[in-house]
Amino acid sequence: MNTAEENGKQKTVFDTDRQHLGEVYAKALLGLSQKSGNVGQVMDELDSFSQVLSELPKLRATLESPRISFVDKEEIIDKAIKGKASTEFLNFVKVLCRNGRADCLSAVRQAAQEMHDEATGRVRATMTTAIAVDQDLQDKVARRLSEVLGKTVVVHSQVNPAIIGGLVVRVGDTVYDGSVTSQLKQVRVAAIGRANQEIRKGLERFVSDA
Repeated sequence: MNTAEENGKQKTVFDTDRQHLGEVYAKALLGLSQKSGNVGQVMDELDSFSQVLSELPKLRATLESPRISFVDKEEIIDKAIKGKASTEFLNFVKVLCRNGRADCLSAVRQAAQEMHDEATGRVRATMTTAIAVDQDLQDKVARRLSEVLGKTVVVHSQVNPAIIGGLVVRVGDTVYDGSVTSQLKQVRVAAIGRANQEIRKGLERFVSDA
């Protein structure tokens, strides 16, 4: 087995481990926040802290590094969020770092989001458009999807010029494609289909005449 294959398998194992641990820690965090009645606040704090770490790679590397003591990490955490976040979330971050699992924070965020959405009957959707759209259109898409799915849909918008125009909406594994690119492909497929039919008719006539 070559090095690339070994690295690929090793990465997959690490990702699977993080996903599993993320689910375990997420369940624990939601359980604690439910007891104190501040699930919404803790979810917002988890989102904010994860976003900060993604924007400050040096801070993230510090919290994830096994060479830095927990005492030093705890001091950093206290300076960063003590008094600005709930006690539940503050202690949760410390537990992650104490156990050397700060690298699972993204997995925790994703798992907690999915668990919280399921518990509250919400569904998350990603809307991709060729150009940036305003909040009004985003809200209209969310309302329409909510009507179709019978659940509260939260829409996240992103831009991808490659789709030319229109929009593509993904909800879980389902894709609602209304982009111009998709429409052009459908036209092309239909045209090829008609051409094949004409060729078949011509061959059938040729055979019958022969």
